[in-house]
Amino acid sequence: MKRDLEEEFKKYGKVRATHVVLDKNTKQSRCYGYVDFSTAEEAEKALEGANFNILKGKEMRVMRQQLRFKQTCNPKGNLFVKNLPDLMTNKELLDKFSAYGNILSCKVAFDKETGKSLHYGYVHFSDPNVTQKVLADMNKDVVEEGAMYVMEYEKRMKDTSSDWVTCYVANFPTTLTEDGLRDLFGKYGTINSVYIGYKRYNPQKIQGFVTFANHDSAVKAVEGLKDQVITVEGAEPMVLYVNRLQSREERASINQKILEEKKKEEVERTKGRFLYVGFGDQTITLERLREIFQAYGNIESCSIARDKNTKELKPFGFVCMDTTENAQNAIRAFRESHDLKLKVELAQTREERAKMLKERRKQTQGVVMQYPVVQYTMPIGMNMGNRMPSNKQQQQQQQIPMMPMMYQTMGNMMSFPRNTQMPGMPVQMMNQGYMSMANTQFNEKYNKLASLMQSMDPIKREMIDAMTNEERRNTFGERIFYLIKTIGDPRCSKITGMMLELPVDDLMKIISDPGELLKKIDEANDVLDQTNNN
Repeated sequence: MKRDLEEEFKKYGKVRATHVVLDKNTKQSRCYGYVDFSTAEEAEKALEGANFNILKGKEMRVMRQQLRFKQTCNPKGNLFVKNLPDLMTNKELLDKFSAYGNILSCKVAFDKETGKSLHYGYVHFSDPNVTQKVLADMNKDVVEEGAMYVMEYEKRMKDTSSDWVTCYVANFPTTLTEDGLRDLFGKYGTINSVYIGYKRYNPQKIQGFVTFANHDSAVKAVEGLKDQVITVEGAEPMVLYVNRLQSREERASINQKILEEKKKEEVERTKGRFLYVGFGDQTITLERLREIFQAYGNIESCSIARDKNTKELKPFGFVCMDTTENAQNAIRAFRESHDLKLKVELAQTREERAKMLKERRKQTQGVVMQYPVVQYTMPIGMNMGNRMPSNKQQQQQQQIPMMPMMYQTMGNMMSFPRNTQMPGMPVQMMNQGYMSMANTQFNEKYNKLASLMQSMDPIKREMIDAMTNEERRNTFGERIFYLIKTIGDPRCSKITGMMLELPVDDLMKIISDPGELLKKIDEANDVLDQTNNN
């Protein structure tokens, strides 16, 4: 998609970067993005030429990037236009209103499934003072119902009042008519309206709406008809579903709360016996995993994690033992055994892991390691250049305070200070061996990351500033995870999560500097090692 975007816009000038925003769960395009031109003149050409062009079968709307658009734009500049003609397009709506001033955004609403116009749209002016003139001019000739009408846009607020009067009805036979539904609900009070229609996303199912004259009648209907059984001729009886009419946001919020409660109950129920099992480089099937843990007791459940998008198996799973004693026995057995290299520990919720890692980072931040000063004996004459020591000096040895062995990162190269001498091995030879091996590994990773970073599309700071926190986290997370995974670190998921807690400036440096990324990976692994040891 990024390549298509670049191909579409490069005819207007030199495109420095493109970015398509992805959904954090499905990783699919959210159908909007950003194009960065070299000059303002080229961007202006794109605004004039690319607006309303067709890309991948969809009409594009192009506007200047507005930093923190939702916070900085005045909502009073937004107008709602209804009773639009059937064939009116986005461009025609723009042309109709552009004479009044600069328009930030303009669109006609279309049905997502049929593609037909919904006969309303929105026009957002950069100057809210223009809207009063637009309202006066556009509405002065409106004398009949059905003519185009303009009004100030008002965001639909969630109805938090308790005086609801509409009931939502589902799970009833298709033979039930609106009159039959009215008869069923009529005994609870006066009914203003009844409607039965098919669900847009599932035409095989029908739903009904019953609006009462007052709130008390609606409450009685919900309480009286809840879970009522309706007989169906020639089929199994159906259990009627009746509830107050809710918005999509309310239903999603309620379902999310129910799901979270169920998760909490399950976590509490399996506390102390739900195990995390890391496979490392091994390939283990579900049957093999169950077979391994059956030796420690009865297994309540057993599963292997899968990728949400590709459905491929991940290198870890979960096993729930029947008792906490059996779970502890399994943990101890795998810590002491060297036959099966599995990482077994009590599973943690995402919130518990995040809290633990955050506390761990707080403890390690700002802590200055106190290294004891040790006396390292170095013969006089070593590392003295061309100066030869005197006879008296040759007979003496100099006591030099030295630090224990430490790793030092200097620029993009890693060096190691000289270590204490091992018996039978000269100091110089030993240090050269360590440095050669470490530098080889470091250089391989560094060069691999440098080549990969150079081949990837750069992430510009101005793009990041224009994103929401969620979009920013997704963008950095995808890039960092891919880079860490490329060099084969088995903890790439955990390390990515830890790095996303860093400030934006640090993240920008991490994704562009291989040395900085390797340094942060080492720090994260140190924290994880300390956590596992405790």
